[in-house]
Amino acid sequence: MQPNIVVVGLRPYESDPCVQSLVCNALEHLPLSAQGLSVETSQGALDLNTIGALLFTSKNAPLALEHSLQGTHALVFLKSLPSFVLAPQSARFTQALGFQVAFIGQSAQSALFAQEILPHLQACLHAKSALYVRAQHSAFNLGAWLQAHLSVQELIVYTNKPLKLSPHLRPPPHSILIFSAPSAYKAFIYNFDWDASYRAIALGETTYRAFDSHVRALISPEPSLQASVALAKELASCVTLG
Repeated sequence: MQPNIVVVGLRPYESDPCVQSLVCNALEHLPLSAQGLSVETSQGALDLNTIGALLFTSKNAPLALEHSLQGTHALVFLKSLPSFVLAPQSARFTQALGFQVAFIGQSAQSALFAQEILPHLQACLHAKSALYVRAQHSAFNLGAWLQAHLSVQELIVYTNKPLKLSPHLRPPPHSILIFSAPSAYKAFIYNFDWDASYRAIALGETTYRAFDSHVRALISPEPSLQASVALAKELASCVTLG
């Protein structure tokens, strides 16, 4: 018998019947309202006339805009702007929602993404600001890094909250756990103790850095769940449980 492979994240992983899912956090969209090209948020008013490009480091960000601003002129305007997206998988999702993807990062790391996009942003903003659409909490402050080089505004559109799970949902020993984001790992630890026999796979460098020092972990060779699952299957094939 081989170890269980479990994807830990916001949504069930349904692409492979041999892989289990553990949903341990939930997305909460923060309230937005729009009047023309003015967007009202809990952080104050945002004049979209000052925005020349969008920055997304998660597919949850464009999804939150779609959810909160659906049917508004503001959303139509935002979808007309060039979007700079962290990784290919998020870019495909963003494009499917109707946003104009102008740049796709290759590193899947927020810090390196900032360096990747800087010269392209400087060329396209034309005295306007980039709008970093993000979660309430993030492992790397992309906006703060870019502020030293160009004008950036931030729009907080969603938050991740851990769910309270039953103890019986804890994966068995020797499981290989795939974490899609730092928030998934934090929500897992909120619910369960870490078993020393677990192996962890991080979707990217930012998630890998969120792990505690005692966690035995690898980084997926590509920033996708498919690549993470393939790596997990390689690991599982090398282990036979009694």
